[in-house]
Amino acid sequence: MSPQLMRISFLRPIDQFHGSDRLMDRLKGHLRNGAFSSLHLAVAFAKVGPLLRLLDLFRAWREGGKSTEAIVGIDQLGTSKQALAFMLEQFHKTYIAHTRASTTFHPKFYLFSGERHSVCIFGSHNLTVGGTETNLEGGVEVELDRPEDDVAFRAAMSCWTSLLPESCAMTRVLDPDLLDKLFRAGLIFDEDVKRTRVTNVEGGKPDSDLTSGLFPFVVPMPPSAIPRSVFSGVTPARPAGGGPLRRKKKAPPQTLSTEALVMQIVPHHNGEVFLSKIAVNDNPRFFGYPFSGRTIPKKAGNPSYPQREPDPIVKISVFGRRKQPTVTKENYGLNMVYYERKSEIRITLSPDLIREIAPFSVMVMRLSEGPHDYELEIFNPESPFHEKFLAICNKIMPSGGAERSRKYGWL
Repeated sequence: MSPQLMRISFLRPIDQFHGSDRLMDRLKGHLRNGAFSSLHLAVAFAKVGPLLRLLDLFRAWREGGKSTEAIVGIDQLGTSKQALAFMLEQFHKTYIAHTRASTTFHPKFYLFSGERHSVCIFGSHNLTVGGTETNLEGGVEVELDRPEDDVAFRAAMSCWTSLLPESCAMTRVLDPDLLDKLFRAGLIFDEDVKRTRVTNVEGGKPDSDLTSGLFPFVVPMPPSAIPRSVFSGVTPARPAGGGPLRRKKKAPPQTLSTEALVMQIVPHHNGEVFLSKIAVNDNPRFFGYPFSGRTIPKKAGNPSYPQREPDPIVKISVFGRRKQPTVTKENYGLNMVYYERKSEIRITLSPDLIREIAPFSVMVMRLSEGPHDYELEIFNPESPFHEKFLAICNKIMPSGGAERSRKYGWL
């Protein structure tokens, strides 16, 4: 090994949190790097969010004859069936690791390699949105030149190969039959079904009031938006034999799942907030659509409309100039109605909330893993977080005759 050739950089946890140096950005750069031909990764937990963000790059990587192999842990119910289904479709081979003991499969390892150059990232980053973008995660990235640093390269590769079935009794090759068995056994979870967080506190849920003075509410830099192409079903393609790029239709990913809707909103004086039927078409399951209930008209002869039943229970926080919410409501029943005649979907907020929300505020509607169905964070234009979340909104809605169109996007 030649120490002067091997280069080491450190991934600082605070940089990922603030968005200045994220694993997601490094993964994108390495997948675009023509010097690499294979990727070997091993992670404790995987969810489909980061994989969707890398979908186009993984497709191009595979079409270029490059390989990806993964080892994924399923301990502590940290891995989803959507992530594993994505890997079955896009990766060359995927393995499952499960300890079944009072220990956890917990590595986070990414090794890009080529004939002359390799990069190994080893740290705390799981293959989740938090692990790749928003959590305070740290590690090291080691760059190796080959053959000069082959001793170090072989040591890095052994971190991965030592976990293969021939060396590790806890590892199995993933196939569709095993994926089905793991799900039916309750060892992986469905990202489209709400999970309940188990806690040890009295009453079964955390008491945030006990720590509100000790731990301030901090909003991290949001993750990158899910690309529009994931929802549009259209991707650039080059005709056989070369020539200019053309656009071709493709089936949307079967693993589509989202964590949050980010949308500009303009509240009405009556408390109604228009969402977007286009967004509902993007991902009906996020909204629980189609709705099973019907509204009861206030006046005889008026039409009845589909509504979500029962009302989702939500936590709502509204942010102004300060980094702390100006108003918060918990356990709020969010009325959600689809007005068929105008093809509009609306939610209704209480007057005290409406008074605090300016036109074209950005609402982040996030699926909750706690006692609520959703958590809504609303950032007024004056909020220091407003522009950061507005940048996620990569789709434009029809204006409906208004002077200004609203935008939305998905996390």
